[in-house]
Amino acid sequence: MKRLLLITFLSIGAISVNAQSRFGARAGVNLSKINLDYADPNIQIENKFATSFQVGAYAEFKLLPKIFVQPGLELSGHGSKIVDGQAESKLNLMYLKVPLHFGTRVGLGLGSISFGAGPYFSYALSGRSSSGGQDTDIKFGNGIDDDLKRTDFGINLFSSYQLPLGLNFTLGYQMGLSNNLPSDLPDQMKAKNSSISFSVGYAIKLP
Repeated sequence: MKRLLLITFLSIGAISVNAQSRFGARAGVNLSKINLDYADPNIQIENKFATSFQVGAYAEFKLLPKIFVQPGLELSGHGSKIVDGQAESKLNLMYLKVPLHFGTRVGLGLGSISFGAGPYFSYALSGRSSSGGQDTDIKFGNGIDDDLKRTDFGINLFSSYQLPLGLNFTLGYQMGLSNNLPSDLPDQMKAKNSSISFSVGYAIKLP
């Protein structure tokens, strides 16, 4: 995690020397769930979206006339509602997330629209599960006694509309690529994060 942050910030410094830049912050809502893929096709467990929040800051640097790179740092809530017959449980997870977006922007109406994609890396800060009125702390690690791995990575897709004064609205989709279950567990299922997000932000454009 520290190495990734260092590389990200060094890249920002190298790009920003001669590049037009923006700095901004955003906050919004996450609708997330954990996609469970069972090796046994007879197991039928329903996953539903859980609501959480995200808040963070980002920088944006122009690479080419219509291409930009946008690293960021976010506090992002994720989770899932899992229904097995009449029983329902809920997972609430909080991640420190480092996205690195690449996108393009074109004028549209009063402002501009941008869209793009890029990788993300997340580190779990906390987690709780609730079932039948009982709350339990999630055990993070990679052993047979743990519940989930602490790290997650995947791909972000986004589209954003920005007004001339800096107010912007962003719709995003996160597709987890890593199996978040500990490696020491029997290979009977896989669990991957996914979420849809909507956020409102404000960006300052620098010369």
